[in-house]
Amino acid sequence: MGRCGSSRTRAHPSDARAKLLELTERGWAATRAADQIAQSAVAPSREALGEARCLA
Repeated sequence: MGRCGSSRTRAHPSDARAKLLELTERGWAATRAADQIAQSAVAPSREALGEARCLA
């Protein structure tokens, strides 16, 4: 993910052993796009089964 610019790492502020992974704007955009695709894929089942049944 870091190589394609979707994320970056930085040092943890209080633990020198740890690194924090952060999404860049490109990473957030990819996440939003994937979420939209997933919702579109599930939409026909939600419509057929009904919202309450899908959340159960």
